[in-house]
Amino acid sequence: MRYSIVRFVILSACLSLFSNCANTPGPASAETSLPPATKEAPFVNSLGMKFVPVPGTNILMCTTETNVTQCGALGIYSVHSSQGERPGAGIEWEQAKEWCGKMSQREGRRYRLPTHAEWDMAVGTGRLYPWGDAWPPPDNFANYNGQEMKTAIVVDEIKGELHGVNAATTIKEYRDRHPFTAPCGSYPANELGIHDLAGNVWEWVNGSPSLRGGGYMQDATDHTVLTSLYHRNIVPNIPDDTSNAGFRVVIEP
Repeated sequence: MRYSIVRFVILSACLSLFSNCANTPGPASAETSLPPATKEAPFVNSLGMKFVPVPGTNILMCTTETNVTQCGALGIYSVHSSQGERPGAGIEWEQAKEWCGKMSQREGRRYRLPTHAEWDMAVGTGRLYPWGDAWPPPDNFANYNGQEMKTAIVVDEIKGELHGVNAATTIKEYRDRHPFTAPCGSYPANELGIHDLAGNVWEWVNGSPSLRGGGYMQDATDHTVLTSLYHRNIVPNIPDDTSNAGFRVVIEP
């Protein structure tokens, strides 16, 4: 009889302990589904970044490049240190991935760089260039190396240098209003509601160090560089000019 009472007391204590543990909240876990979002009503995160769906994928893509303020909020600093609404530039691939990791921890969602395939779906593969099949692009389509660069002096936002621009590298008969980087979202969005997939700054993608989209100082003598599917591979440990490299991010489930 005495042993029965002891077993009963121990069993009651275990049940009470189990009940208390079950009611104790655990650590926050990452979201396993995408937040609701449409082109007309994008998801907006804690940094004010807007995200829309990309058909054919299971992600939400940011409608703009990551700007200087958003980079700095998580300790990633751009060469445009005082230009809050301009895209972060001079950002290395590892820094972009670091930002994604910090943002994932901050919000409990999975942030990363887009893959090549996701980028292709966002920019559209049914045309040669992001704007269509004809050259040159229509005026004010994106921030490319337009005619305004002929008289521009590139100042310290690039490498702390002062130098002119080779007029031969500009796009003939094209103007875009901005001789340097433009505030994110300055140019019309595409049919998905996404801005600046072409021009402004080159953007890092996931998987390997590679850049997409072209930049505002891109030499336009080779038209293939501005085609929708062009990508620029960066070989690790070999010096390369990434002063005009930035990034945009996606959210995955």
